[in-house]
Amino acid sequence: MEAVSLFRQQLQDAHWILEETMKHVTAEQAHWTPPGIANPLGASYAHLVLSEDFLINGMLKGSAPLAASAWAGKVGLSEPPPPPTEPWDKWGRRGRFVLGALRE
Repeated sequence: MEAVSLFRQQLQDAHWILEETMKHVTAEQAHWTPPGIANPLGASYAHLVLSEDFLINGMLKGSAPLAASAWAGKVGLSEPPPPPTEPWDKWGRRGRFVLGALRE
């Protein structure tokens, strides 16, 4: 299997696992803030979705990430995330996330 095919298959498998894990999570569960330093589920899900967008579209394709271009304002975030060089924990705890919009 060539590298691109392997990467594509691994990405599809990761999507399946992620979506199977998240498919019955309610908005209330997505925003529940656990004790300690763990992020709410919605924040972790948003982080994964945005990271993939930045990796695939921004780095590999060399174009603008969808969240910053064609889908700007439509990805289900109450506010944009901080830059990758800054911690995301405060954003994750105060943000609101629309899981359906993130899935699209």
